[in-house]
Amino acid sequence: MPRTTFDALPPGSKVWALAANRLLNPEEQAGFAAAVEKVESVWDKKQPDLGACFEIREGQFLIAGADQTREVLDGCTVDAMMNWLGRFEQAAGVQLTDRLTVHYRDRDGCIQPVSRAAFRDLYAAGEIDDATPVFDTAIAHVEQLRAGLFELPLAESWHKQLVAG
Repeated sequence: MPRTTFDALPPGSKVWALAANRLLNPEEQAGFAAAVEKVESVWDKKQPDLGACFEIREGQFLIAGADQTREVLDGCTVDAMMNWLGRFEQAAGVQLTDRLTVHYRDRDGCIQPVSRAAFRDLYAAGEIDDATPVFDTAIAHVEQLRAGLFELPLAESWHKQLVAG
């Protein structure tokens, strides 16, 4: 599989962002990287012209990208990624695919995963505010990643609707 970087992916490339429900230790991060290598191997067999890249950020996030200008991802390719990541989740005892958890950076700079209800409560209590950085695991295209939309202040994120009203 042609390996690429996020900077080299062409516009319109697909991006997935997955967040672990806790910081992964170095051994788990190595296991995470091994799971990603398995995904790359499967992708290479199924769609050899698919340019892809993966990155572990902050010991807690997996960002994956694929160049869809040369070949469109098929369902089996995405299923392969989710299958290997599911195996990693079970082996490491972490969750990666919970889209209902909000990840934010606390005042000490640590990443905190909380339920949406807890996020609202933290906002109401003044523990977090409009300047609090939040992570958007719903990004879908490389342009969003490059524009810095993965981590941005709460006031500039769709997360603001969770605490409004």
